[in-house]
Amino acid sequence: MKMKKMILIAAMILAAVGALSAQGRIAFRADAAVGFSTGDYKMESIGDLTGKSIVGYRISGGLDIPIGYGLYVNPSLAFHSKGMKTNLEGVALGTWGLNSSLKVKTHYIEIPVHLGYRLSLLNLVSVAVQAGPYFSYAIKGDGTVVRKDGQETTFDIYKDGLKEMINAKRFDVGLGAAAMVGYSNFYLLIGADFGLINTVKDIKPETKNLEATLKNTSFHVGLGIRL
Repeated sequence: MKMKKMILIAAMILAAVGALSAQGRIAFRADAAVGFSTGDYKMESIGDLTGKSIVGYRISGGLDIPIGYGLYVNPSLAFHSKGMKTNLEGVALGTWGLNSSLKVKTHYIEIPVHLGYRLSLLNLVSVAVQAGPYFSYAIKGDGTVVRKDGQETTFDIYKDGLKEMINAKRFDVGLGAAAMVGYSNFYLLIGADFGLINTVKDIKPETKNLEATLKNTSFHVGLGIRL
């Protein structure tokens, strides 16, 4: 069902591209970036857990569709890794014991749709800013718990969940923003994504007194080409 939503969104974007193509020349854009992500992770009775960023990737391709006066629409398709690392201080996770650390890394197919403004100087140097929503679906997600004694346990966060207590959602929606400085056909990219929904799916009955929330937050820096 979630994948059907992603396909529907992609079809709507293609229809919009056809409607806007008469406004001017459509440019193709592709970029690759290093990502730094962390989650806003909260657990009832414990509060905000201190999160550390993890390094990942973001690869994207899309279109710049001009709509006049320097404005453009940028629909794109991205492959994006996100996640977080946190110390579960004071939390006992079954046989893992107290004070374990948890690392989660997810891999998303993402569809951002941004509205942007580009200022060109002498047709050689350009500055652009853009922002808008994104819709994403996780194709893979791994969790790793490290105990105080150094023992590691890895699990699939979507199939296995966290010690069969907390399962994760694959679908995510959020807001993204980016700024670009270009020279000729190349540009430097700085961007960020902020998840709006709780990606914790459910909590099993044996942990009914525990409520957890996790929202994705990520930043990326990279290089791209615009043709």
